[in-house]
Order: sequence, then structure tokens, then C-alpha cells
Amino acid sequence: MDPYVVDTSIVVKWLNTKDENFVSQAQRLLHDAQLEEISLFTPDLAVYELSNALLKGKKLAAAEVYEGFTKLLALPIAIVSYSTAIVLRAASFAEQYNLSVYDATFLAFAAIKRCPLITENVRHQGIVKEIEVMHIKDYPLSSL
Repeated sequence: MDPYVVDTSIVVKWLNTKDENFVSQAQRLLHDAQLEEISLFTPDLAVYELSNALLKGKKLAAAEVYEGFTKLLALPIAIVSYSTAIVLRAASFAEQYNLSVYDATFLAFAAIKRCPLITENVRHQGIVKEIEVMHIKDYPLSSL
């Protein structure tokens, strides 16, 4: 089972599709995880970023944000707590590539897991060449 790290831009697409691009690819990714054809991971930072994206970006009420969070917990994705290794690697990537520590955290986790990061944010995260960064638009829809 191939592992992938996903960032918050992907998780948002699973929980609120309004004004989102590449929803079909994100749904396919989730479907593949539900079939246990792939495994999905994200750092716990995604929970906070998701809450902010739903509240501020999608203009949802706090109760709807909480509902989104509970839906996230039911999805086939492992939410991994921070570790010293993730923090150190994220800080290093942030410094070396002039990234936010937030973006660098997903890259650091993908580096530690030795797997690709799937995102819609390749403009920033794609500059780190030692990590495979896949744009969600490139996730295959083949057997949907």
C-alpha cells in the first residue's frame, strides 16, 4: 500500500467543495484510501489549518467547523502528532527555501515518511526538490 502525505488544501476538498478545484481527483484519492489501496497521512497541524480554512475561508460557523473536524476524524487518514524530527526538518526547510514553517511541516513529514506530498500548493512546496510533490490535478481518475 503506497503512502502519501496530504496537506490541508486536500483535506478541505473532502469536507467542503464550494469554490474548490480538482474535487474529482481529491475524491478519487479518498476513495483509494477507503479501499485500502493507498494510505494517507497528515501532521496534526492540518487540524488547525482546516479549522481556520473552514471558519475564515469558507465562512462557516463554529459549529460547522467542529462538524468538519469530526468528519475528518472518521476519514481513512492518520493524523500524526508533532515530533522533534518533524519540527527540526520543517525549520530547516523553512530556512533553506524561504517557506513558512506551516508549509514546510508537510514537506518535513513527507521527507520523514519517505513518500510523496499531495497538495494544491505546489508553487511553494514544489521548490523543495528532494521531496516528491504531486499536484492534486495529477492524481489519476482512471477507475472512478
